[in-house]
Amino acid sequence: MVWAGSYTQDTPITVSTDTFAANKLVLTATPNEKTRVAPGAMLATTSEENGFTFYSQLNQIYFRVGADVNLSKGIYYLDWSITETQYSSTNTESNKYHHPIRTKVEVGVQNQKFQF
Repeated sequence: MVWAGSYTQDTPITVSTDTFAANKLVLTATPNEKTRVAPGAMLATTSEENGFTFYSQLNQIYFRVGADVNLSKGIYYLDWSITETQYSSTNTESNKYHHPIRTKVEVGVQNQKFQF
């Protein structure tokens, strides 16, 4: 869950194999525009350490999701795509990895009332 006007904690994405079978993988997250309110640029993702890129020596990255302060509360989804760079000695043309499944993001709005 992310509060409007903030970012989530770091969330890991891990390659499920011990040996990395590609030279580089680049993930791209985009808000799904088919939700009840298209979030557009009001829902953002960031990956500070390696910019959504896995390298052969790195099998886990972290990302955060942020919601604009004006984004309505509700359930939104991130769609993922992947660009895979294979080793030059690889004879096969098929990709070895799949992008993550659609990610559900719940956006909440903080109440301005105080509780005691």
